[in-house]
Amino acid sequence: MAGPAASAEGAEARRSPQAAVHALRAGHARFQARAMRHYTYDIDAIQQRTASAQAPFAAILACADSRVAVEFLFDQPLGELFVARVAGNIVTPAVQASLEYAVQKLGVKAVMVLGHSGCGAVSAALKAGDVHANPLFPYLQPGLVPGDPASSVRKNARAQRDILLQGSSLLRQRRQAGALAVISGVYDVGTGAMAFDADTA
Repeated sequence: MAGPAASAEGAEARRSPQAAVHALRAGHARFQARAMRHYTYDIDAIQQRTASAQAPFAAILACADSRVAVEFLFDQPLGELFVARVAGNIVTPAVQASLEYAVQKLGVKAVMVLGHSGCGAVSAALKAGDVHANPLFPYLQPGLVPGDPASSVRKNARAQRDILLQGSSLLRQRRQAGALAVISGVYDVGTGAMAFDADTA
């Protein structure tokens, strides 16, 4: 059960993996419709509620790109999302450990790997002649489709989701037990649309 840091909506989203994914989809639909409501909430009240604890319902691994403001895209206030951001939304050991913490200690019900259109890290990796030219590139290799940046963005999000599941027995076990959804998706920075992939890894 969620502690005092959870809002009423956050507690509802923490009921199950399906409820958490539904809350992400619903929040993004509000963002697309420009009917966002969480940014009108009382920030002082939220800070008081979350100052000593957090109870996020989902964890998001997103790119560090400035256009991918995760709480904004999902219309969620402070305290509802546990967010890890790194160029190319790649799963490094530190990122994996961070997401495992969110699952094990904070009880998140969904983990999402979120790619985005026009990802500079993916484009740079595609153009690089040497996979070791940048420390990011080896992590991106499994998701690259030569000559196709858009397909590479989609494939990379799925590949990083799969890498996360392969590397983390904790996430695999929680998912197999039906206690966690692990999904991927791609946000279009031009249109604001988001494609959600099912939890089928």
